[in-house]
Amino acid sequence: MTLEYSPEVLARFSDPQHCGDLPEADGLGEVGDQGCGDRVRVMVRLTEDGAAVARARYRIYGCPAAIACAEMTCAQAEGMFVEEIAMLTERDIVTLLGGLPAGKEHCSAISVRALQGAVAQALTALLFVRGGLAADAAEFQAKLARGDFREYFPHACDGSCGRPAESGPPAGK
Repeated sequence: MTLEYSPEVLARFSDPQHCGDLPEADGLGEVGDQGCGDRVRVMVRLTEDGAAVARARYRIYGCPAAIACAEMTCAQAEGMFVEEIAMLTERDIVTLLGGLPAGKEHCSAISVRALQGAVAQALTALLFVRGGLAADAAEFQAKLARGDFREYFPHACDGSCGRPAESGPPAGK
């Protein structure tokens, strides 16, 4: 089976401009696809007022289609208002790429969901900073990683992350 990629997919895969870390990220989102093994992490930096994405970067483990989708998603995100990010769909990315081969459409879904998760986390960090619960986005990230905000974000997953699922706030809260 030969996969035929559009010229835009090949260009985005061959010359990525948004791949890499974003140390000053306000938020990050990570999504994987258990079925194929693709995994993407998207990092965003918001504008000073929190209204739009100033910078977006990604790290990915995936096929050429997944890499092209992550590249296009981050390229499109820069300059977009957060409301536009919320309405971005995987179909939008596939269209911008000139289509994807059959069976590769899911690659756009992980990138869009990771971007939307990163923006959601960045907006949450902004609220926590403005509310005095963290000094800045970096402190928010550190506190979140330590579990300091469990009362706000009870951990509830399928256990795949290695942490036990919680049904509510920690005892004593």
